[in-house]
Amino acid sequence: MKIQRSSKMHFGKWLTKSKQSRIDLVLTEYAMVVNYFISKYEADIPEFSRFKLCYAVYIQECKKVTGTWLSARMIKNAFSEGYGMVKGAKEAVVKTEKTYKSPVHYGKKAILSSTIATQSGDVKTVDYDFNITLGSIGNKLKISIPLKKHKHWLNLNDKGKRSSSIVLTRKYVQFSFESETGKKKESGLMIGIDIGINKLLAVSDGSSTDGDYAVLLGKLRRKKPYSKAYYRTKAEIKSYIDFHVKRIFEKDIQLVVVENLKGLKNKMKERRRLSKNMRRVVNVWAYRYVLTRIEQLCEDSRASFRTVSAYNTSITCPKCGHIDKKNRKTQELFLCLNCGYASNADLNAAKNILIRFITGPYCARFKPDDYMTYLSIG
Repeated sequence: MKIQRSSKMHFGKWLTKSKQSRIDLVLTEYAMVVNYFISKYEADIPEFSRFKLCYAVYIQECKKVTGTWLSARMIKNAFSEGYGMVKGAKEAVVKTEKTYKSPVHYGKKAILSSTIATQSGDVKTVDYDFNITLGSIGNKLKISIPLKKHKHWLNLNDKGKRSSSIVLTRKYVQFSFESETGKKKESGLMIGIDIGINKLLAVSDGSSTDGDYAVLLGKLRRKKPYSKAYYRTKAEIKSYIDFHVKRIFEKDIQLVVVENLKGLKNKMKERRRLSKNMRRVVNVWAYRYVLTRIEQLCEDSRASFRTVSAYNTSITCPKCGHIDKKNRKTQELFLCLNCGYASNADLNAAKNILIRFITGPYCARFKPDDYMTYLSIG
């Protein structure tokens, strides 16, 4: 199985103010050309191919109409990104059945091919060991961006094939890698994961994280949004999530089941586990980041990743199936009013998540002979 990964190299430490201003200038001009392309040709996509809309005649027309100083190669890159934005927006309309809205490029990034960006790993200095040279930009501009390799980048570069294209932003360069992981596992543990607040992760095998996650979220809520302290705390939370998600995959796992992102969001409100302000902090990015990290590590370890509805997972008895809000005695305790089965509430939800999948219609190769025994439900 082939997987795609990306890694960022920040260049702010080594870039002069002059180079930074030139990068800002290029991204601003690039965004103008992308938006011109979108407004001019979005009605023709996808009937016209990306290749056709990058013909020289369209590029020359762009130069004449917009007066841009970008080179033909750079305009071709901008057209290609605009095509992808429009096509993606139209495909999303088909999936979600929402009204189409023209995409807008805000000049925050540029997808550059090898015709513009040349990568070099032969650089050897005290401060940096990699370099990106931007050429054929237009207006006789040429920008050399010094970079420093790091552990994450080196790991991906050793395991996979690095793309010749890059994503340039005002603060960093993003690289893409493609690697082969092999076939999915056919043996190993099967686990359900409940994502919470007091404890970030509760796993159906009985393991869970500590309660520091809620403390970190409270710390983030007290920071001024988008301040330096806010982003430092956000990075701290991501590191916390990364550490605990990685610990799960120290075991031999073949299947991971989690709740749908939408269901998780609603469940937080239903359980009244958080204030409205805290839910706003969590819902913006935290759940999506946790699920993304779990899915990525599933791909890396060749484990299967599945999602199920979050409906009633916190108030259902895994032993007898009785559903009642009163089963959830406290935040920590689950006690079935029908059969008397008792368990930690988060652990109980994790077991229900796994049961919901392995008793469903798409679980033939995963279902154990006796899942009740497998989950230690007495």
